[in-house]
Amino acid sequence: MGYPLIGNPAPQFFDSNGDPLAAGTLAVLDPADDTNKNSYPTADDADAASNANSNPITLDANGRVVGLFGQDNEDYKLVLKDSSGATIWTVTDVFAPGRISSKGLDYTHSSTGGAARTLQSRLDEKFSVKDFGAKGDGSTDDRTAIQAAIDAAEAAGGGVVYFPAGTYLISNFIKVDDTGVMLEGVGGYLSNIFHGSDASQIAAIGSVIKLTNGASLSAHPTNGSDYPIVWFQGRDSNDSGMRWGGGMKNIAIWGNRVRTGATDPDDSGATANNSNGIGLYLEGVRNAWFSGVLTAHCANAGIKTVTGTVAPSKSFGGSWFTDCASHANKEEGLRYVGGDCSFIGFSAGYNGASGMYLVGGKTVSACRTWDNKGDGVLVGVGDIAITNHNSYDNDEAGIKIGAGTFERLLLNDIIVQDNGKDTSVTDKERSGIFVNGTVSGIISNVLAGNKQESGTAAQQYPVYIDKTDCNIQLANIQSNGVPINAQDETSYNGSPGTEGSFAGGASHAASNVITMERGFSVTVDAVSGGAVTEFTVSNSNCEGPVRAGETVVQTSTTGSGTGFEITFGTDNVHAHGTSDEVLNNSFPKEHTINGGVIQLTVQDPVAVITVDTEADASTDDLVTINGGYNGQVLIIAAANGARTIVVKDSTGNIETSGDITLDNAEDTCMLVKMAAGWLALSSSNNGT
Repeated sequence: MGYPLIGNPAPQFFDSNGDPLAAGTLAVLDPADDTNKNSYPTADDADAASNANSNPITLDANGRVVGLFGQDNEDYKLVLKDSSGATIWTVTDVFAPGRISSKGLDYTHSSTGGAARTLQSRLDEKFSVKDFGAKGDGSTDDRTAIQAAIDAAEAAGGGVVYFPAGTYLISNFIKVDDTGVMLEGVGGYLSNIFHGSDASQIAAIGSVIKLTNGASLSAHPTNGSDYPIVWFQGRDSNDSGMRWGGGMKNIAIWGNRVRTGATDPDDSGATANNSNGIGLYLEGVRNAWFSGVLTAHCANAGIKTVTGTVAPSKSFGGSWFTDCASHANKEEGLRYVGGDCSFIGFSAGYNGASGMYLVGGKTVSACRTWDNKGDGVLVGVGDIAITNHNSYDNDEAGIKIGAGTFERLLLNDIIVQDNGKDTSVTDKERSGIFVNGTVSGIISNVLAGNKQESGTAAQQYPVYIDKTDCNIQLANIQSNGVPINAQDETSYNGSPGTEGSFAGGASHAASNVITMERGFSVTVDAVSGGAVTEFTVSNSNCEGPVRAGETVVQTSTTGSGTGFEITFGTDNVHAHGTSDEVLNNSFPKEHTINGGVIQLTVQDPVAVITVDTEADASTDDLVTINGGYNGQVLIIAAANGARTIVVKDSTGNIETSGDITLDNAEDTCMLVKMAAGWLALSSSNNGT
């Protein structure tokens, strides 16, 4: 940009008598070597570097120069002479008047103790994307400028890349792949961004990175299936490459996936702007911080974390997410695979799959998941603590603990309400909390129920535990304000479905397969007068108290096979019942003797277990009880009254003042764990 070299763009000069310096000369020189340097009559000429003034410039009869402009970021020396060639004055190191260079200016903070430094050093503290040419006007492709700012911060060893308020369009991903770089904007996110005019929603956010319509996103060069929008990558074997520090703060990432019909996250009836795009893609990053980040309207997941693809392929982990949100994305709001991360104040709503998908160690606190097309929270594997969580109006479970083994699980201070809106999935999958894995842990202080939805189109159970080998303590659980018995046992009462119905006295033969209600089938084992009296569960995805391979005997019939009622034993406490039931498969917990030893897996202060013989032998000795803790009380009963358990005295770690024989299901033995082992408190011979 051209600037006047002297305050007035057409300056006038005078001699010592105050008369115009007619026919005088003004030489414009380079202060470095006193060679001639061009000046220009107009600012436009200076910008174009054309139509330069003569040098030296001869002053007119009024001592004037027609125009005196220099070019931006250039230094000048001016020498003024009279008509006889005598020098009147010389000025060196001239910057264009009206432009002040920050290089030579001091800056001191106004507060007490402020130290002097250059203004330039103050301005260089942040790498503003606008200093690198970004417009933020919602129409210019700013990708190149933003990447240049990121590259400059990385070259400086880290720093803040600053996004002033505005909408920054990008046509391909931007990438941070060096340590200590923080992308920072202004403003925060809107808590309910999921549909409507994105123009009005974006305007209310502050700093927005938005994918252009029909963007040419590049696929991940290694897996070929992920399409990052904002990409953080750990990239080398020295733990650098965005491995330590940095992150993102107060920026929204808008995936721009639909043009119309955006009210439904599954894109039903929508016209696509972009068919690919993961809002925030975190690869092999550790110890980073993300705060006030919104990912919305992405064609894939809002946020996805993955293991690094560059050797040594380290996992994502050790990072913090505070007050972030992920809304209205085509897939999961958050798809997290990693370890040792914390999610505090995270919100995920109106996503096309689960709100939060979590695999690996994590802490989740003060978060909420709502109106997602899958589960509110779906936990894959790994230790997890979820506290102070609110999950509501999700199509499937509010919180689902998936298949797998979980050694440490804590769910505490949980509200699960109006989940299970998708009636096409099984009832157990429409629970407030659905446990489908082998879990040890605690579920406590749960408020569950249905407030707005009907019973058939909403949450079926407050808590449903679908495994017999869980070790879960349940405490303080309410459904619609009613306290619930955590060891509720129930019977299944119902009529067969229309397919394979018993109605009308239809005759069934052994080996027939009949499809029942609730999505399971049975194989007929025995019939009497056309009525099925005994069957075996055929499939493994059944719902209710029946399980694959279990034989069930009918206890009553109505008419000639027109209905049935089946009551299940007390060892089968996972059951299908009404919406106010909590089901706990671990009570009472059956243990089988192996070489005279059982491994106690129950953590209750007063634990009740049943014990069975090894290989269903008619009698077996219980010599040693491994596990437990000092002060724990253990009540033992025989699992099967037809088989005898002998609790041996002083043979292993049990002291009973004489062997105790449990030869009836009603016989019991009570022990307490002390430093010396398990000591008998009492025994009873209740059986006949």
